[in-house]
Amino acid sequence: MFPVPHRYGPETRAGGDSQGRLAQSYSPVEFLLTIANVLYVFAYFVRKTLWLRALSLAGTSCLLAYFLTLPVPLMQAVYWNALYAVINAIWIGRLLLRSSPSRPDPS
Repeated sequence: MFPVPHRYGPETRAGGDSQGRLAQSYSPVEFLLTIANVLYVFAYFVRKTLWLRALSLAGTSCLLAYFLTLPVPLMQAVYWNALYAVINAIWIGRLLLRSSPSRPDPS
């Protein structure tokens, strides 16, 4: 799996604060990991394939942004997620074309 950097605030001593909790401060970019995984979880609960693909595409987009904005971008993860995004975008297009109302034949 990909390592996630954890940073501890200045009030942390010996692994916890005065109430025994770990104090972690995340950058806004690191929340993209959480957002992506939440979107993936929601994707597993939808019944419509179009929504599954759309939520997966949104989650993949968050991961792409995360991996690209790391101090040293994880390019292998970027390439794989870009491939997943293209596949999902193609399937979304196909599903939208299939669900569009057919036009009457002019003859």
